[in-house]
Amino acid sequence: MDLVKHDRPTPVAERPPVDDLTRALGDALMAIRALGPNRIELVTVTKDRISLQPTDLEDGQQIAHALGCDLPLDHRMFVPGHTLWTGTRYGLEIQVRSVLRQVVAR
Repeated sequence: MDLVKHDRPTPVAERPPVDDLTRALGDALMAIRALGPNRIELVTVTKDRISLQPTDLEDGQQIAHALGCDLPLDHRMFVPGHTLWTGTRYGLEIQVRSVLRQVVAR
C-alpha cells in the first residue's frame, strides 16, 4: 500500500470528524484531570459510557457528586458490597464506584 505524502500539513478544517469513542476518551481525560489523576485507579471507556473506580473507594461518593452523578445503585450481594453512582455528563453515562452507602431506614 502506498502512502500519500503531502507537501503541507493538513489544515484543521480538513481533519476527519471525531468519532464517539475518541470523544469519550477525551471527556474521560478531562474528568480525570479535573479530579486529580492520583484519585482515580481504574477507568473504563466505551462509546457512550465512562466508568471510574477511585483509588480510595471512600472517596467515590464525593467524586461522583463532583461529576454530577447523583443516582445510586447499591450492590449488596457482592463481596464487598459497593454503590455505583451514575449520571450524565457531556452526553455520556458516567459511573463511579464507591463504598456501599449506609441507607437511613425510615
